[in-house]
Amino acid sequence: VGSHRWTTDDLCTAYVAAREAENISRNHPHGLRSYLDLGCGNASVLQMVTWALLRKQQPEQQQEQQSKLQEQQSEEQPNHAFLKHCIGIEARSEAVELARRSISFNV
Repeated sequence: VGSHRWTTDDLCTAYVAAREAENISRNHPHGLRSYLDLGCGNASVLQMVTWALLRKQQPEQQQEQQSKLQEQQSEEQPNHAFLKHCIGIEARSEAVELARRSISFNV
C-alpha cells in the first residue's frame, strides 16, 4: 500500500500499447515517431513499449534504409518511419525520481 507493486498489470498494459503502436506505425504514412505515456508512474510501461517498438523496427529500418538509398540516391530525405521520442508524464515527484533512475539504468 502506498507504493508501486510489480504485477502483471504493467506487462499487459505494455503489451497492448506496443501492439496498438505497431498497428499505428504500419498504417500511418509517416509511421510512429513519438508516443506519450500519461501518468507513467515509475516508467516501467514506457520502457517496455519503447523496447518492443525499437526491437520491431530494427530489421524494418535496415530494409527500408537500403530501399530508400537505392530509390533516392540523389535526394536526402529524413526517414520519418521510426520512433524518435518517448514521453512520460507523471505528477507524483517520488514516481518521477524512480522513473528517471530506472531510465538512466536501462537506456
